[in-house]
Amino acid sequence: MSTMRRRQAPGEEPSSAMAVETTKGGKATWFWEAGGRVVETQPVTAEPMSASNAEQAEDEEWIISSDDALPFIASTRPLPRRCPKFPENGSGKEISEWIKACDRVYKLTANDPLSHPPLLRKTKNDFDTSGSTSDYFYSSSSRHRQVIVGLASSIVNICFTENDELPKWNFNGIIIGPSESDERAWILTSSEAVSDYEGKLDLDRKLLVHLPNKVIKNGELLFFDDYYGFAIMEISVDMPIQCRSFVSRSDYGDEVFVLTRKHDSSLMTTTGKILWHNEPYFGRNHFLYLSCDLPARISGGLVMDRDGDIVAMTFNCGCPKTAVLPSFIIKKWIEMESNFRCIARPVHGLSLRAVQFLDMSRREEILYKHNIDSGYLVDKVKMNSTAEIIGIRRGDVIVSVNGVCFQNMLELEEYLLSLGWKFLERKNKSSKIVLKLKVYDPIKCLEHTLSLPLGFSCLTAVKERVKVQVTEKTSPGIKRKKTTNVPMPPA
Repeated sequence: MSTMRRRQAPGEEPSSAMAVETTKGGKATWFWEAGGRVVETQPVTAEPMSASNAEQAEDEEWIISSDDALPFIASTRPLPRRCPKFPENGSGKEISEWIKACDRVYKLTANDPLSHPPLLRKTKNDFDTSGSTSDYFYSSSSRHRQVIVGLASSIVNICFTENDELPKWNFNGIIIGPSESDERAWILTSSEAVSDYEGKLDLDRKLLVHLPNKVIKNGELLFFDDYYGFAIMEISVDMPIQCRSFVSRSDYGDEVFVLTRKHDSSLMTTTGKILWHNEPYFGRNHFLYLSCDLPARISGGLVMDRDGDIVAMTFNCGCPKTAVLPSFIIKKWIEMESNFRCIARPVHGLSLRAVQFLDMSRREEILYKHNIDSGYLVDKVKMNSTAEIIGIRRGDVIVSVNGVCFQNMLELEEYLLSLGWKFLERKNKSSKIVLKLKVYDPIKCLEHTLSLPLGFSCLTAVKERVKVQVTEKTSPGIKRKKTTNVPMPPA
């Protein structure tokens, strides 16, 4: 599912798995020839990612493919040694042999740069730049305290019950505005409230929303996205809802207020700053981190700026620092749902961290030894993913994406969301984007130019997904694919 672009050498015959550039009507057209199938690519001019970006992306390439498989040129770069697959339901002897095999792999890879990339090695006494903004509490002005009081009515408690009717867990939620009917309101919360530990939707849960006035409402789930980790539910309301707006972009170092509710619905507030910090937590590169430590790590809390606008939502992700989801992702997510009844994002299978956020000694080493001062350090590559097949390895540095040298994870995530928007505008579920990446190999000190074709994850409303699941269950005699294509919005 990946493609490495290279130009045809003079006199070289086109192979069945290479990119051939032709000219038709004065416009460049690309074809991939593989397995007797020809796929045409169409260039689409990129729009500016944001007003803060002086640089713009190069012309984007979209390809139309009627199936999920894309022709690619596999990389010849070696893969790191890996442990054998765990023998599920194996005997004690088989498991013992597996442990011994893993031990042999660990010994063989102790000094292997492929398994332990030089830019990802752990060193003692590294200076952590995130500590430069330690917990910081300051006296709120009367205006800020008044804003907090006004926002407190937007924070609710959420729990769920199952077959035993006993309330379980506790989450916060943010009332983000009325739905299409003034008699109902939308609530933003963590996807953990509606999914199991594997991130799959749990249809047996009954959601209960505890309002600040002690009224309990039944919640109806509309959308949930395990990747970004949040969900939207709907409740009935007896009065008009007034909510604060979302900030388009929050910035590192900004001072924020955090509002959460305890299990008894009492309000908690604290203050802090957005840290210059990356934590490649399960590939969720889009999280921000705060300097303040919440007494009770509750997902779904509200983070606001000094003007009283919503900056982010808190998450209990098990990290030492308080993780939050920035508001621009939430805002774009809601806009997609409102405009397309569908939410899309490209799937790349990479866990990244910004070079800009590494500790100062590591940044200096990368700058002087490799002449790199920006980009993304690859912390993890999903096994057998498109990125791995075309040659991206753990420890590499992605220097640019479509010609743009992004500085931090927010800029990259904003760009990826813009691609999801364009995907929905195309109204063709077979569309795929080809990212042009400059990837630096620190082991051989070489820079590669790779083309990474990506498909899109496209989510519809929960009700539509439930209908698909029911259809699958009621038609046992029909053989279906394991994955069901999600219908695109009508043209």
